[in-house]
Amino acid sequence: MLRDIMSFQEKYGKLFSPTKYLNYDPIFLCNAYLDEAPIAPYIPYKEEICWMGDTWEETQVAANDISVQRMPQPFSLASYPLELKSFQASAYSEFKASGKISRDTNVIRLESLEIAQEETRLIVQKAKYTDQVQSNLVLDWADKHALNDVGVATLRSYFLSQYPKKLPPLSEQRLANTIGISVILFYRNSSGTYVPYLPMRTKGLIDDKKILAVFEGGYTCTASGAAEWSQGETFDRIFTEDMYAELHDEVGVERNDVEVMLPLALCREFLRGGKPQIFYAGLTTLSETELAEKRRHALQRQEALPDKVEIEDTQLVVSDFEQLKEDTRIRGLTSEAIAGVFYAEKFMRQYCS
Repeated sequence: MLRDIMSFQEKYGKLFSPTKYLNYDPIFLCNAYLDEAPIAPYIPYKEEICWMGDTWEETQVAANDISVQRMPQPFSLASYPLELKSFQASAYSEFKASGKISRDTNVIRLESLEIAQEETRLIVQKAKYTDQVQSNLVLDWADKHALNDVGVATLRSYFLSQYPKKLPPLSEQRLANTIGISVILFYRNSSGTYVPYLPMRTKGLIDDKKILAVFEGGYTCTASGAAEWSQGETFDRIFTEDMYAELHDEVGVERNDVEVMLPLALCREFLRGGKPQIFYAGLTTLSETELAEKRRHALQRQEALPDKVEIEDTQLVVSDFEQLKEDTRIRGLTSEAIAGVFYAEKFMRQYCS
């Protein structure tokens, strides 16, 4: 185990410290869910389905064989026993008072997943962003709260007592399990090498608009967010369209700036107790200078709106993957970005072969 830990630290650099609401330590997370296999040593995500085939052509085909089925009724976060209901109310009040949430939105919950030989089907349900504020986002909150009355320190330990060493099932109604989406785009640097575009998440030290729900500070995916509920009928119209919207909102990258972008895998994240995450990767035709200019324009738009400002006006500039591994030893990537790079590196090997 020590060799695995050292390998993780050697490759991905500094580890994010536990916060008031979530413990980011990958060693803690992987030990908590010992019966779940992470995608790689101490990368705290469990793969549910990977759409990458043996060839680039197979990956393109698999990405088009994902369907979505809507449940007719919206999701309602379960709140039993009474101690849990009281905890949820306290957690919401605490989270809101901390400035980590500015508004509620309709997002997408993954109720279940059907995997056949030639198709993946996502059974989804309309949910509220605040459902995850009361569940997946406060798993390690250990202040005085009602769960203490039943001898439990945190919501994570509460669920681990019922599902020892395992993530709760997607169908667990006391967790929102809303779907996250993220993408890592590659661009050609001045030497012609494809490198990932990894902006810096805001730290939230002064401006309330920069107090984020998760992953404050550290270099991260090109864009990410909670998948928003829409009237689309297909996977592309629901999730891929939303991924393009996140790119526009966060870093100013437009659809016509993207050469190709595909979903690569759906995982469940240990940090947020099994929250589903869809990882994309793609290529942009923009140069580093053009990306920086669009990012600045996006930040100007964000400052004029009431929504959160997700990133700083900076990015991790590297010459290749080897330098990425070296630089992040000091600077650090978010665990979401680490998992994204894990898949995106495979994507680039296929695309460039």
